[in-house]
Amino acid sequence: MRKKQCVFALALGLSLALTACGPKEAAAPSTTLPPVTEACRAQMDTVTVPDFLNEEQQEQYRFAHYLYGHMFGGETTAVEELFPLVHVPVEGYEGAYTYESVEYGKDFFYYRSTVPYADFDAAVRSVFTDRFWEERSGITEGQPIYADLDGTLIMAELSRGAGYFYNENFPDEFRLEEQTEDKISFTLIGHYSPVWPKEGESYEERDARLLSGYEYTHEFPITMVLTEKGWRFDTFHTALADEVSPDDI
Repeated sequence: MRKKQCVFALALGLSLALTACGPKEAAAPSTTLPPVTEACRAQMDTVTVPDFLNEEQQEQYRFAHYLYGHMFGGETTAVEELFPLVHVPVEGYEGAYTYESVEYGKDFFYYRSTVPYADFDAAVRSVFTDRFWEERSGITEGQPIYADLDGTLIMAELSRGAGYFYNENFPDEFRLEEQTEDKISFTLIGHYSPVWPKEGESYEERDARLLSGYEYTHEFPITMVLTEKGWRFDTFHTALADEVSPDDI
C-alpha cells in the first residue's frame, strides 16, 4: 500500500453547478466537492468515466470512484491518502511507525485519524446519498467501519487484500440503462484475468497475457439520483474494489 499522503484541503471551495441529464434541462442545486492536491488530482484523472454523463457528473464520478476505492478496497488504512492517520513510532526500529489505535466497542481496534469526522462525513455525502452511505458505511460484526470518536474520524482495523483479478490494461466500460431528469442508471463492466503467473508461466509470459486480453467480465449497477442537495450516487461500485474471482461468477 502506498503511504504517500494525499491530503485534502477540506475548505469548501469548488462549487459545481450540476444540471439534470435528460430530454429537458432542469436546474439542480449546487454541489460542493472538496478540493484535492495535485497528486490526488493526477490519480483521479486516470479514472475512465461514462461519456453520457455531463462534465459535472463526470467529476463527481471521479471523486466517488477514488473515495469508494480507498474506503472499501483492500484495507481501511488506504483512507490515509485522503484522511491522514496518527503515526506512532515503533520502539526499537528507527524510521518505522504504526498507527495509533483506540478501543471502540468490544470486538476490534480502530485507527485514529487526524481529521475531524465532520470533514470526512461532508466529503462522503458530497457524492453519495444519505441512504447509500448509511447502508454502505460499513457495519461489520455489529460495529461501524468508520465512526466518530470525540469529533475525530476513526476506522476499523480491517484488511482483505485486492487486485488479484482486475485487469487494469482494459478500461472500464459502461452501458446506459435509464436516463431521466432526476435519475441515471447504468452498468459498469469490469475486465478480469488472474494477475499472478499460472502454472508453468513466467512473469514475462504473464505480462504478455494480461496485455493481450482479459478472461472474463463482471457487471455492476450504478445509479445517480437528483436530490435536494444535487446529484448523488445512490448505488455505486468500482470494478477493482468489488472485484470477483472466476469462482464467484
